[in-house]
Amino acid sequence: MSLQKGQILELEISDLSHDGRGVAHINNFAIFVPGALPGERAEVQVTEVKKRYGQGLLLKIISPSSARVEPSCPVYPLCGGCQIQHLSYPEQLAAKQRRVAEALKRIGKLQGTVLPIIGMDNPWQYRNKALLPFAKTASGEILLGCFEKGTHNVVDIKCCLIQHEAQQTALAKVRELVRKYNLSIYDERTGKGLLRHLLVRTGFRTGEMLLGLVTTKEPFPKSNQFAAELADSLDGLVGVVRNINDKRTNVILGHETKLLWGRPVLYDEILGVRYTISATSFFQVNPVGMEVLYQKVLDAAGKFSTAVDAYCGIGSIALLLAQKGEKVFGIEVVPSAISDAKANAQLNGIDNAAFLEGKVEDVLPQLIDEDIDLDLAVLDPPRKGCDEIVLDAIAKAEIPKVVYVSCNPSTLARDLAVLAQKGYETKWVQPVDMFPQTFHVECVTWIQKKK
Repeated sequence: MSLQKGQILELEISDLSHDGRGVAHINNFAIFVPGALPGERAEVQVTEVKKRYGQGLLLKIISPSSARVEPSCPVYPLCGGCQIQHLSYPEQLAAKQRRVAEALKRIGKLQGTVLPIIGMDNPWQYRNKALLPFAKTASGEILLGCFEKGTHNVVDIKCCLIQHEAQQTALAKVRELVRKYNLSIYDERTGKGLLRHLLVRTGFRTGEMLLGLVTTKEPFPKSNQFAAELADSLDGLVGVVRNINDKRTNVILGHETKLLWGRPVLYDEILGVRYTISATSFFQVNPVGMEVLYQKVLDAAGKFSTAVDAYCGIGSIALLLAQKGEKVFGIEVVPSAISDAKANAQLNGIDNAAFLEGKVEDVLPQLIDEDIDLDLAVLDPPRKGCDEIVLDAIAKAEIPKVVYVSCNPSTLARDLAVLAQKGYETKWVQPVDMFPQTFHVECVTWIQKKK
């Protein structure tokens, strides 16, 4: 069957893709349909035809899935923040479980190693960080929200159901003050305007809030007065900062941050360890899920003497490990994260953790060449996974145990296959749902050197 753009078809949806779209097949040709669910029969208009797959627009659901629910968010699915709110939460968990298992089987050639996924008791209001773009309509209306799926059009949001409830008050007050002070809004087309993004961070344990305004270098009149008015209105606010990004780029945060009011950090606590978190720090966005995730890391780590925490960020895992072992080395390429990690060690009175700045693929082999006897390696790489140099170094040093934290089942499976070729065995993979209502899933994996 030859498909044509604009053609209307009646399709059986058989699966969900890795990014939450429904999948139908015609003679082994896949058609991806956002908003459709497995088990549904739907009327779909073909919007794109590629060599190996097509895209479709969901026109009508002829027979709905029993797992379909009415989304709670008034701007879903226009907003790009969530992808599977229309799927019941138990089925979200089941879909993520299948995604992990299929990636391990197809890419890693591994079977029978996936433990049941751990979900959340309350899959709402779990995010401790909001990073929202500003925009302005032709009529002068100020928009603050999320990007529309696949575009840079801003969907205005008054209330986000996956964000901490305190952040909703912050959004309303910022809108009010932006209008009061008549602040200009950045325009991507011209590169002109002041305000680009709003950043709000919340400490779930401490109740503290840190607010950041991402701006260009344009003058920010009465910025300290603006910040002071925010402080008078928002309970728990401990600081207001200005992050300057003057580049015409999709990268959100710049390298320069100025304090406008209060202090430049907030504090939060995970499994008894206190963390200093700045506006630009990397810190998991779901603190409730983070405790579950990191406890699984500690369970997999078991007893050890000397560990390395690769891609350590601000030391969130390394400092937990330091309470169990004799020595922990953290490696991170971002200088500010290394500074935060050292400050966090001092904050908690931890003196057996050392933090090394540089790329993991450069620093880890050097560390191993110094004849440091590592008996545990914790890997928590970005979505692209580990450089093979890192996996080679682990195998060369014959580190007996590896704990791998991953936000991408595909690259996790790839790296597990590489480690298997180097004499390592995957004992188990534990999926943890850190991002309800989205297609993302986090995993902790226990890997052991074969005797």
